[in-house]
Amino acid sequence: MAVENKSYFDLQEFDLGIFSIEDKEKSISDKLNDKLGIEEVKSKFLSIESKLSELSKVQIRINQLIDQNSNEINQLNTTLYSGKIRNNKESEAIEIEIRNKTSEIESYKTKNQKLLENLSKLNEIKDSFQLKIFSLEEKWINSEK
Repeated sequence: MAVENKSYFDLQEFDLGIFSIEDKEKSISDKLNDKLGIEEVKSKFLSIESKLSELSKVQIRINQLIDQNSNEINQLNTTLYSGKIRNNKESEAIEIEIRNKTSEIESYKTKNQKLLENLSKLNEIKDSFQLKIFSLEEKWINSEK
């Protein structure tokens, strides 16, 4: 009977050892999942930064187009009121072109406004991801201590 009790105690000790190892394995697995989560968030963060860069370039291009059309309107107005126009058809054509350029500018301004809204939203998302990265890294560092 003493041999049986010793066997049971040995078996119980092995079970406790297995449970301890399973707990450690789960802890390591959780830490790895957290660390892998950091990489995923960093990847998303980089794609957001890339998109922000692209949108900034588009915004610059839109502003250039607005400036270009404004300059063309100024040149057309100068031509229209300079006295160089010889007939009504020329002046009507210039006025139509001025209206078209003005319409284009309004269209660009609308697009620019939508772009600014998107940039603002993306910046908020970027900031959120940045905070999440810091939080995950801090959690990872604390778990290693």
